[in-house]
Amino acid sequence: MKRRIITILLAALLALTSVPLPTFAASETVQVGTVVNVRKNVNVRTRTSADAALLGVADKGNKYTVLEKTSGWYKVLFNGQIGYIKSDYLSVKKVKTALSKDATLKVGSFNVHALGGGKKVDEVAKLIHAAKLDVIGLQEVDWLAPRSGREDWPQILAEKAGFPYYYFSPILNMSGGKYGTLILSKQPILYAETMSLSVARGTEARALGYVQLLTSKGVVHMFNTHTSNGSESQKAVCFRAINDKIKAKGLSAYFITGDFNASPEVLARYLPKGVRLANEKLPTFGSGGNGRAIDNIVHTSNVKVSKLKVTDAIGPRISDHNLLTATVKIPRK
Repeated sequence: MKRRIITILLAALLALTSVPLPTFAASETVQVGTVVNVRKNVNVRTRTSADAALLGVADKGNKYTVLEKTSGWYKVLFNGQIGYIKSDYLSVKKVKTALSKDATLKVGSFNVHALGGGKKVDEVAKLIHAAKLDVIGLQEVDWLAPRSGREDWPQILAEKAGFPYYYFSPILNMSGGKYGTLILSKQPILYAETMSLSVARGTEARALGYVQLLTSKGVVHMFNTHTSNGSESQKAVCFRAINDKIKAKGLSAYFITGDFNASPEVLARYLPKGVRLANEKLPTFGSGGNGRAIDNIVHTSNVKVSKLKVTDAIGPRISDHNLLTATVKIPRK
């Protein structure tokens, strides 16, 4: 109860601390701080003061983008928020962002159906943990929403599933809380952004989450989304908006996890040249003969996707979608 009250009181403050940050080109370097000189973890504050509100804790060995140093504190990107860590507890180095070699990640996509109002969090966490993923894009996640007990489910799920880094992209307001998508990662998140998507009139708001992940080979670009349901023309508005947002980034290699609410045939009609979908037939929604392949991993053609697999989550009633996983290889060039 105490944690819940503190989280609610911090909600407005945390929203203010999330500000746009500059992206960095593939040939550039970025300052990365590694947590050191602690037994287990260090506090991350909302301001440069030991008395400031607690944003969270950073575990020993975790890495974060360092934005600047001020008055004995480092300003860092902490799970999509701006936070401050005492300079004594970060070892800062410049890291090249360009891929030195091909990078391989085990990737997942999973609509968790609001974790069953929070009641399915342990089962979802266990399923994700067992898949041994590097990163996963989740859809239908609540944050401080009344229907889910006003808990910080992104943080709780990240902890239970064993992911040190996460980024929540809010889409809809829910009586003081939010509903959106979530990226869980075992790779440091160097940059994070939520982009609102154009939608057809009368349909719910939608968004595109974007992160830059620091792998041992360099930076990988990932998106996560939950697109509009309804008629094909309504979905098409969302698909085109995604294409426009990503085109503006000027990326040569990327992948998108998501619940696209569309069959592979429909989705393929709206993919730009040089972009493909991985899941052409594996059912991720619906049971038996009614199963449909609406969850997917979309990727540029130079990204290689293999070992595509669906793990049943519908049968045991963990969610109304199955877990989609694959091995994704991102090229150096």
